[in-house]
Amino acid sequence: MTSITAKKERSVSKSWVWLNWAGFVIMVTANILDGGRTGRISDTIDTLFKPAGYVFSIWGLIYALLLVWLILQTIPKFKENEISRKIGPWFFVSCLANGAWLAMFSMKWFPASLIVMFVLLLSLVVIYWKIDSTTKNLRFKAPFSIYIGWVSVATIANVFLLMETSGNDVLLGFGDAEWTMIMLGVGVALALLFMLGNNDPIYPLVFVWAYIGINAASDNGLVSTVALVSVIVLIAGYLLLLLRLRKKQTA
Repeated sequence: MTSITAKKERSVSKSWVWLNWAGFVIMVTANILDGGRTGRISDTIDTLFKPAGYVFSIWGLIYALLLVWLILQTIPKFKENEISRKIGPWFFVSCLANGAWLAMFSMKWFPASLIVMFVLLLSLVVIYWKIDSTTKNLRFKAPFSIYIGWVSVATIANVFLLMETSGNDVLLGFGDAEWTMIMLGVGVALALLFMLGNNDPIYPLVFVWAYIGINAASDNGLVSTVALVSVIVLIAGYLLLLLRLRKKQTA
């Protein structure tokens, strides 16, 4: 009976492994077919919550880390193989959402693209939670810490983009600059809460990277200042977490 159960588990594990690979191929293909069109469209939309172009190179790091994770989850002796079973279909869902977002955005279906972005964010939250419930080791969470961090920033940016393209750049009496400063603060709070709640020093570094890019790209003095202050607060919080983790190790 135990042997039959073990065979079933191995079979299910292989199914998720290859489904994950299929999702990754679909996602990468969608990016290749996009050919940078989404970036060019984004460049034509003027919002303050948008980092400098070089910041988007983080996608290369994310895809590289996901590729390494995929290779390791294919090999049964690595823990990533066990984790892929825990994740189930959610990685595949995240890949489909990533590709669908590119398609929606390139066709300028901005409301639909924001909905898909939320689906992507939700799928990554589930993946992170499932990994975290399996192991606290940062090695296994790192690819998704960076991924979910960047998608968190991108979701906020997409909200601003939708407001601008729909002509609703003033909300509750606040314009683009005011909302940008507010959301920079919200992003800091989100990053610190996530970091401290999960003992994850990687997640906030994505916000630091993005906020430095917002500071570099902004021609609004107040927004630039708030972005810079936000970076300082995030780094301070990051150092505080490292100190806390070090105390735990020496205790």
